[in-house]
Amino acid sequence: MEKSKFEGKNCVYCGSSIELTRDHVVPRCLFKDPYPNDMVTVPCCKGCNSKKAVLDQYLRDYLTLDPASQENETAKSLLSGKVQRAIRRNKSQLFKEFARNARPADMKSKGGIVVATNMLAAQIDGEGMRREFSWIVQGLFYHKFGFRLDSDVTFEAARVFPPEAKRFFSDIFSATSLCWNGPHAIGDSFRCWEAHASEDIRFSYWVLLFYDRIPVTVWVSPMTMNYQEPNALSLDS
Repeated sequence: MEKSKFEGKNCVYCGSSIELTRDHVVPRCLFKDPYPNDMVTVPCCKGCNSKKAVLDQYLRDYLTLDPASQENETAKSLLSGKVQRAIRRNKSQLFKEFARNARPADMKSKGGIVVATNMLAAQIDGEGMRREFSWIVQGLFYHKFGFRLDSDVTFEAARVFPPEAKRFFSDIFSATSLCWNGPHAIGDSFRCWEAHASEDIRFSYWVLLFYDRIPVTVWVSPMTMNYQEPNALSLDS
């Protein structure tokens, strides 16, 4: 069934037509069983699926270990269950990196005032997270517009940290220069909004909200301007 379903299609992430399977764009590991029945899936080659699966787990651990997510029931359930088991079995890549690289550091307020000392801190895999958020947007773009983003686009991803998050949502959605589509929700773990340029829909701005508390923005920008919109129907219909 998988072969007939993806016949004539290409991997949404790299364009390959070899050994296609399906990928859950918003990682299934961010949800708890029973899973939502409206999970977004796209054609994906086995190579990209394997690479993304590693980052999916990394993202799950990053999000659920963040105190900001702990008002969300799904995040709390995953943290006390699958994430803690992964840590105990030494299978959490994020936790292994933290244990290896953590150093004492002072925690400062936005105004530069030291509010805590000798806190352990470590850099996360920023490039890996940028790639993961880019893949999520690539999959959502394909699901919405019906064609894949080629390699001639760039992605800029950034997390919005509290306390700026509340003001961010107020400012961004009141901007008259942007026409937002959404929110599009999957369970209680994920919501997203999207705005794009009418003359070239590849120019787009995405807000991804995880567990109602952790927003990430992704700006998609083409490197070439010779654009002709493919003859493709939206997959939302």
